[in-house]
Amino acid sequence: MVKTIKNEKIQLLVLGITSLFSFLSTLWVRGADLMEARNFITAREILESGNWMLTTLNGQYRFEKPPLPTWLTAIVMKMFNTTTNEAVLRIPSALISTLMVFLLYKLIKLLSKNSLVAFFSAFVLSTTFMVIKVGGENTWDIYPYAFIIGTIAYLIEGFEIQKLKSFIISGLFLGASIMSKGPVAIYGIFLPFILAYSYVYNFKNFVYNWKKIILLIVTGIVFSAIWPALMLFENHELFLSVLQKEADTWTTKHSRPIYFYLDYFVYTGVWIFFSIFSIFGKKYITNEIKNKKIFNFGFFWTLLTLLFLSVVKMKKQRYGIPIYITSSIMVGTILEYYYFKNWNILNRFDKLLFKIQAIFLSVVYIGVPILFVTAFNKKIIKIDYLIFLMVIYGSLSIILFYMYKQKKNFIKFTIIATGFTMVLANITSNWYIERYLRSNYQGHSAYLEIFQDNKLRDPIYAKNFGIQDVWNIGDKIIQVTDNTIFPEKFIFLDSNNMSEYLSDNYKILKSETYYRMKDDDKTLNIYYMENK
Repeated sequence: MVKTIKNEKIQLLVLGITSLFSFLSTLWVRGADLMEARNFITAREILESGNWMLTTLNGQYRFEKPPLPTWLTAIVMKMFNTTTNEAVLRIPSALISTLMVFLLYKLIKLLSKNSLVAFFSAFVLSTTFMVIKVGGENTWDIYPYAFIIGTIAYLIEGFEIQKLKSFIISGLFLGASIMSKGPVAIYGIFLPFILAYSYVYNFKNFVYNWKKIILLIVTGIVFSAIWPALMLFENHELFLSVLQKEADTWTTKHSRPIYFYLDYFVYTGVWIFFSIFSIFGKKYITNEIKNKKIFNFGFFWTLLTLLFLSVVKMKKQRYGIPIYITSSIMVGTILEYYYFKNWNILNRFDKLLFKIQAIFLSVVYIGVPILFVTAFNKKIIKIDYLIFLMVIYGSLSIILFYMYKQKKNFIKFTIIATGFTMVLANITSNWYIERYLRSNYQGHSAYLEIFQDNKLRDPIYAKNFGIQDVWNIGDKIIQVTDNTIFPEKFIFLDSNNMSEYLSDNYKILKSETYYRMKDDDKTLNIYYMENK
């Protein structure tokens, strides 16, 4: 087992398989949220208009976010010939998340000169709950950070091999990061990296390579400046006003206290206890492990990243993605240390850590089948699926118990099983939790999304509507104002029984009611109208 995992080809294979299962296996589970709907609509309208530079949302200019994630989504739409299959449209974010795992592996291998530390760091990243969640949603959040890890990895490679090619590739990744969500990743993870690297390793590398770093920056700026320059030329007043609005948003919306991200280790999922240990047991760890420098680098990078993100007023749990990337280095380092330790030479504290982790895994192995007993009783699943789950999780429980009694490979099995348990639980139970436990309502009537593949023929109007309505109905919705002139025939959307905008000049040919989304009981009425 040790010889196998030391093989770098095996490491990469395991990371590839784990990442694909983590990010691809549950793309079909959730419906599109607000952010995804914006991305999907803009991609759909790119294909409808054929204009890849001038992006729109419901027919209006879309300057709020750079277009690279939307371009990738539009490419997938075109490749798979679908503008409606949400699972397919999430493939770009899943693949970018997988790329991020390999880029982190490359970065840590360069810094530590130890492929096992790199493997465990990337393995933790690919099996962290919050990373899996965000990586399976096609919003803008995962893209900038994945690309900025590429920027950093090739920057370090440039320091190592002193070739211009590495700095140019690093610059292209920098441009891609900016083209994904502006400078958020530069602030959220790149600046903390510079400080942590300079402190733990050597600031002289930046000084010695200053000309090549300028080339890197110029490459990134040129690559990322093409689209905003064109948009400025297209409508500079609107573009600048949107930029100002976005800047204001970061100081006025979703304001949270400075300690908001301090519970990040909870969202690491199965790695929670190792994450807590890596933070609060730093002094003990650095006295024990051989790879002190890479652990200290991960620690200070995480600490600085946490600080940088915490001082920004606008906070959401998914905005904390940089913390999960950097903290995986700390956890990966201590996993590599423990992986080669014999149980008998561990002290009492180390043994307690692994006993707690084993108990945690046992709870998962027992809890998931029990969870699905309720699903079986509700006739959501059939008996064969329940038996399958019991066999899988029961087998893992038996193996874990045997390993604990036998002791020889208990540590190794616990480490590897922890990551695979997260993947397995995600595959087998995520769909049930999302669709039946987190949702308080399951409708039994038709949903608005049926019109995505069966488009309404007449123009669609509404006074009050949301972007998710635009996505679900599959076409643009025209905003009604007091000066709106309706055509001979049109469709009117309204959440009330009858709208004040339906005057005596029009008659209702028929009306239908649909659920807006699959996770609540909100409805929308569709009125088929024509002039009297």
